[in-house]
Amino acid sequence: MSTAHATPPPRRAALRLAVPVALAAALAAAGVLAYRWVQGPVPVRSVGGSDEIEEPAAGPSFDFELSSVTQEATGSARIASADLRAAARGIRTTLSELYREAFLDPANWAGQTFDEAWALFDVDAVGAARAEAATLTIGPDAAGFEAIEVLEGSIQVSVLAGDDGSPFTAVALVTFSAEAVGADGVRVPVKSEGEFLLRPSDRGWLIYGWDLSRGAGDGGGADS
Repeated sequence: MSTAHATPPPRRAALRLAVPVALAAALAAAGVLAYRWVQGPVPVRSVGGSDEIEEPAAGPSFDFELSSVTQEATGSARIASADLRAAARGIRTTLSELYREAFLDPANWAGQTFDEAWALFDVDAVGAARAEAATLTIGPDAAGFEAIEVLEGSIQVSVLAGDDGSPFTAVALVTFSAEAVGADGVRVPVKSEGEFLLRPSDRGWLIYGWDLSRGAGDGGGADS
């Protein structure tokens, strides 16, 4: 394991990555982030003021608010506006699905099975993601929850241009907060903040790195 530094984000732990050396060098050169390289391979809607449980057939409804989209370039190539918007939509789709599956779908709570969430990670990052499930998901305490109310969910996206001007990789800053409701009516804060690295694939934008912190009710997870 090695560590490289660009411009470290304030109050952020090292970013967990499963990423080729060439890509890591490009990110560092662009000054996008600091990282740690990992080598090798409910019933829920936003329930408002009610604790009533809903169970839509398609699963919980949630999408992040896309609060900003920017691009970074390592050379003169720039991403076309239409391609930048498409990339941002794809990144929003991936991260919204991750939080629906990892935090908001009660079908995944009892057995702590998050296979649909792990499918959103690059193949080289899946093992590390599973090992950090306490940080990347709602955690084992969710077995005692009856519902969850989303309070806030927003992302800021920065897309890095490749040499040909196409979207090459992206950093997404995530803010997510919710309140879970236990059987005794006690409300438990659920918070997740930090960064994800994503890259395009034939399966959409996949996650290959992350730096997340969890607030109260985090099931015992630590910064990754």
